[in-house]
Amino acid sequence: MSSNNINNIKLVIINWNANGIKQNRNTFAAFLSAHNVDIECVSKTHLIASDKIKFNGYTTYLKDSLSVQPEGGVAIIIKTKIKNHQTYPPTLQTLEAVAISISINHSITTIISAYQSPSFQMYTNDFDKILNSYQRILLVGDLNCKRT
Repeated sequence: MSSNNINNIKLVIINWNANGIKQNRNTFAAFLSAHNVDIECVSKTHLIASDKIKFNGYTTYLKDSLSVQPEGGVAIIIKTKIKNHQTYPPTLQTLEAVAISISINHSITTIISAYQSPSFQMYTNDFDKILNSYQRILLVGDLNCKRT
């Protein structure tokens, strides 16, 4: 059953720093099932463009790492029964991001899974671009924010 709009229900949204989703696939699938996760935001997938990963009952959206090595990368994994569509974040300099939009209480909410590699200088304008591009947003991930 697909819902065009989510009203007054509990959504289970989890953020996971996978540090490699392929080698942790079975653990991840068990976690999705055991905790009845609706939406999983994943950072550090370590996937390359040719990699595909699927979970029964879920749709997966991927963004590969900006690095030549498969060391970053992000994903959003959402139950297929939740109506959604992929949204494309603005062009970003160093922040890796994948986004979807869903309707909650008749308002569009954008969910973004993001990863900021500690190897790259953080550009705050990447965050400004994202925050100024959407009205309702949930930005989650491994942002490697450090005090300076």
